[in-house]
Amino acid sequence: VLFFFKYFYIDKNLTNRIPKNPIEEEIILDENIENIIEDLRFERIDVYGNKFVIIAKYGEISTNSLDVLILKEVIGTIYLTNRSPINISSNFAKYNKLNFHTIFYENVKITYENNLIKSDNLNISLDKSVALINGNVIINNNYMESYADNIELNLLNRDIIINMFDKEDNIKINRK
Repeated sequence: VLFFFKYFYIDKNLTNRIPKNPIEEEIILDENIENIIEDLRFERIDVYGNKFVIIAKYGEISTNSLDVLILKEVIGTIYLTNRSPINISSNFAKYNKLNFHTIFYENVKITYENNLIKSDNLNISLDKSVALINGNVIINNNYMESYADNIELNLLNRDIIINMFDKEDNIKINRK
């Protein structure tokens, strides 16, 4: 009798307590989870001894590539050997953590020595030691104010090529 009650007997009260249709739990995933990182700092020194530093208030991993970060409220500095530093600020930047290729955009300001350059975009390629500044470029210093579409800056020897996208347009220079 004990054996029967222990292994084969089913209590009718117990079966009444188990619901016939178990409640399905609804799992809701928050689709708006963001991969935001705060207070970022990146440093790189090239083969010539030049140091490139990027500081951003916020960073987010790009949905297109895991190697690219979208940075917000960005400050960058290029410390060139035997030359004064180049300071950069912008609202946003795309930073590739593999090759350190960086594109600054929206409200870009570049200062070095007595020069202030404002533009829409700044594309820095450290492996080629080149900075491309384009989109509504305004160059301001003690001697002149200039308007152009595109500037190519060699970071090693500071050679500058200034041109317009449309060959019919002229570079505007106002002397002070």
